[in-house]
Amino acid sequence: MALRIRKVVVVGKNDYSTSILHALSHARNDYLPKTDVNTGEANDNDNVKARPNHDCNHHESLYNLTLLTRPHQSPPSVHKIHHRTSDYRLSSLTTAFQNADAVISTIAPADKPFQKQLIDAAIAAHVSHFIPCEFSYDTQSSRIRDAFPPCAARAEILDYLEERSSCSKRLFSWTALATGCPLESGLKDGLLAFDMTWKSATIYGSGNERFPCSTSRGVGDAMTLLLKGLQEGRGREEYLYRSEFMTSQNEILAAIESTEGKSWNVIEAEVDECFREGDMRMKKGFFDGAMMLLERNVLYGEVESTDRWERSEILENRDARLKQAIKAVIDQVEMNGKLDCGCA
Repeated sequence: MALRIRKVVVVGKNDYSTSILHALSHARNDYLPKTDVNTGEANDNDNVKARPNHDCNHHESLYNLTLLTRPHQSPPSVHKIHHRTSDYRLSSLTTAFQNADAVISTIAPADKPFQKQLIDAAIAAHVSHFIPCEFSYDTQSSRIRDAFPPCAARAEILDYLEERSSCSKRLFSWTALATGCPLESGLKDGLLAFDMTWKSATIYGSGNERFPCSTSRGVGDAMTLLLKGLQEGRGREEYLYRSEFMTSQNEILAAIESTEGKSWNVIEAEVDECFREGDMRMKKGFFDGAMMLLERNVLYGEVESTDRWERSEILENRDARLKQAIKAVIDQVEMNGKLDCGCA
């Protein structure tokens, strides 16, 4: 069944919400799924194709967008985006979600009760579709859930979504969108084991292990495609994979050295060390350093097959886009000075 989505609320102020709002604000009325003249709902007949919308101003965004944040957070920098604040209580969230067609959460699901509250508020406000903050690794994989605790938390939220959706008589649905490792922050905060300040890299295993990743802009573009698919009758109650790049440490290192015109210092390590050290730190209560090491184990260890991700990679201008994204991080480091090294 196709959905009619025009009013969208994005919850949380961060790089993901900014990129999603920017991408959706540029989604134009170049097409609209045909709508039922009596109900105004999108026609889900497979024989009915999307048509150009000649009745609307093509310079206007397809979506009415709202960013929902806590009261102390500032309005978005994206043009023509509404800004609302909430104390994130159930009643406040329900009010904020009134008349919305879709809610997109960009708040990481570490606080499981709050994530469930977001879902409950969306249902209470009669929102038709919910997209959880799943912009990461493959939560569907039991091996990843066992290896990286945040993915286990995400899995619980997906189970809750399925439960609430099944009780809604198809009035409420969801879609999860996995986009892999965040490339920019992964380089800047040391997750990918590249020290952008001191020009050194720790290469795990052969360095050729491929893993999925996306830029913040790539996540925004993927969300635009997701909403378009929903309006064409695709993607409801589905877990989708959208990797902007399938890459490796060696490929990233080569792109960095090519951009900077100099070689980096390279340290070789075994990926098993990540899990052993991360597990030990978890048991001692050193959670921050432990999480980074466990996440590296997911990226560089043989935790999960990459077949699903390989099929989702965006191939058009792929190498140029990857180098451009890496260069943008290098330029930012040079402009802002020393970053955390990400040593663990």
